[in-house]
Amino acid sequence: MIVRFLFILGLGALVGWFASGYWHKTTTIVEKIQKPVVVVEKVWVETPCTPEPAQTSQKPQSIQNSKSTNIVDIYTPKVLMTHSEAAISEGDYATALIHLEDLLAQVQDIYPQQFVEAIFVNISKRYIEQLGVNQPQQMIDFLNRVINILPDYLEFRYLLAQLFLTLEDYSQVQHQLSFLVNNIQWKAQLNQLQAQLNYAQIFQQGEIEIPLIRRTNAWHINVMVDNNPARLILDTGASITTLSEHLIADNYQSLGAVTLSTANGVLSAFRVNINSLSVGIVNKKNFPIVVLPKGKLPHDIDGLLGLDWLSQFSFVIDKKNALLRLTPTVNF
Repeated sequence: MIVRFLFILGLGALVGWFASGYWHKTTTIVEKIQKPVVVVEKVWVETPCTPEPAQTSQKPQSIQNSKSTNIVDIYTPKVLMTHSEAAISEGDYATALIHLEDLLAQVQDIYPQQFVEAIFVNISKRYIEQLGVNQPQQMIDFLNRVINILPDYLEFRYLLAQLFLTLEDYSQVQHQLSFLVNNIQWKAQLNQLQAQLNYAQIFQQGEIEIPLIRRTNAWHINVMVDNNPARLILDTGASITTLSEHLIADNYQSLGAVTLSTANGVLSAFRVNINSLSVGIVNKKNFPIVVLPKGKLPHDIDGLLGLDWLSQFSFVIDKKNALLRLTPTVNF
């Protein structure tokens, strides 16, 4: 009886132990099934994955922005003016002009356009002096560049025409002069340069020969005064050219009285600018002369051709062939 009781009690304990172990194992399996979901959710929320920085050759945005800002800054009006002033102080006019050119290309209110143009013109003249006459092609390139920037500033066209004249590029001279034709302020310079151009073209074939008329102790030469024929004495001892008053139209305005010392004494006369004086194929426009009374000149003479006309050329009197030979001087 006792043995049966102990057997039953042991069997119950064994069943209880198995039941307890089975429950514990079942609970653990359920937990293991449910737990990964919780863990995954927990890991996803608490420890999100941060991707590694991508390898790229581009600079950081902050550096790129900084570089862009610097590029813009060096072209601001104040910076351009500061750089040009620094270059001017160092005598680097070429660099100064580059900065001023960039400044002229902007529409801005800090520096008035006329103010910048005045500086640009002034520094351009300094740079031209710096280049000198020994660099003609560089000078031409620079003047063409300046003309493109300031097309209405005629002094640069005048300088360019003079330069082309020395290089005997007469078509370019005429082209630059065409911009001066209708400008009253440049009339005198235009006439002077046009005359130089005419002389240069005349002398292209060599020296000019003008016939002389042999007279006792004198040479006579035939000329045209305002398209009227006249005979003058070729007088290398006279400083100025004189004409008889009968050749001068009444509408010429006196430019002032003068006193002349001659072999026959002191004479009173007055100055005028005649429209045209032609000697051979050489024509002078707006030429200044002195007017003398007719009775003060020999009866067959209308005046004297003096050194004021002759000195514009290199001249030789060919006595054997009775010719006046002319060649142009450097400055015509």
